[in-house]
Amino acid sequence: MKIEELIKLLKGTEEVVFRINELGESVFSTKEIYECLKPIVEKQIGKKPIMNRCPDEIGIYIGQVDLVFPDHLMKEHGGYYIEKKGCCVDNCIKDEILSLWGHGVVTLGCCCGHGVKEGMINVMEKDKDKMIEMNYEKVEDIPEGCWEFTFKPKSKHRREEE
Repeated sequence: MKIEELIKLLKGTEEVVFRINELGESVFSTKEIYECLKPIVEKQIGKKPIMNRCPDEIGIYIGQVDLVFPDHLMKEHGGYYIEKKGCCVDNCIKDEILSLWGHGVVTLGCCCGHGVKEGMINVMEKDKDKMIEMNYEKVEDIPEGCWEFTFKPKSKHRREEE
């Protein structure tokens, strides 16, 4: 099934993104998803979305950029990932994530918060002290079942217009 057909079958971007994510990250590139979601997003928010700019809404991923993992993120080099070779990151915090990777930190997930909630960066337990040494603030009151080594990004969400 082509992504265009999937979009025609589904209503709203949240359902589309959910279904795309179900298929797996390697099925479509961020650019392909963006190009197909652009008309739907434009209709919903009343303006043309800009690629690699973060909308003020959770669940719309057009503001992400594809990054390739450095070697230290791979399990064979002490990291976490076995097969996955990269990820999508909110453009707002891309430079910060690249900087953390440059300092040898293994990140497990991140989000700028999209102007709706506080952002977060998950790291491996072995990197928690390194994050504190770099003056990162640990997220307190983490809900049960969520990753406990979660820190607040220093970068802030930037709207599409910024």
